[in-house]
Amino acid sequence: TAGVIQVVCTGGVDISTEKPFAGVLKTLTVKEENNDTISAIVTPITTLVAGVVEISDSNEVVTVSDIQAAKANIASSLNINTAEIETDFIQNKNIKVAKRSSQLATISKLTLQEISKNTSRTTAAESVRKALAEAINDSTTFNLADSGSIQQVLTKASTVAAEITQDPTIISTVAENSE
Repeated sequence: TAGVIQVVCTGGVDISTEKPFAGVLKTLTVKEENNDTISAIVTPITTLVAGVVEISDSNEVVTVSDIQAAKANIASSLNINTAEIETDFIQNKNIKVAKRSSQLATISKLTLQEISKNTSRTTAAESVRKALAEAINDSTTFNLADSGSIQQVLTKASTVAAEITQDPTIISTVAENSE
């Protein structure tokens, strides 16, 4: 049957860094009727799409239009085209999308390191994913290199997870490392 399928990837090797990957990446894809094959690109950006759909879906059935709306929101926030979200930016040598994906991964990693000081890594990772999705979903001016946007992610993540130190140097470090 046709429908939306969530693909979740854990572990493995990050092909952009060739280093072990211990996180979780997600994507939402549409399975066509009478087609048993599912092909999906899974990146920090598609993970963000899945997160935005998750927080904005009021009924528990995800539709293609939910995914399209999330992609449009994220594309606008990241200043990329919606068609670029589910492409292999490494193979296509798309520097702009590669940079945005790297920025998201860096923000996630640094925020995760800070939050996991006070809570489990699993809880921290989920709170970071949710915080990024909420920050982009709630803002028309989210900027990956802006310390105010990073502060917004840290604040949101801290409300989902345990307490987090609101150290301005950490916020500044995260923003500098994402540029």
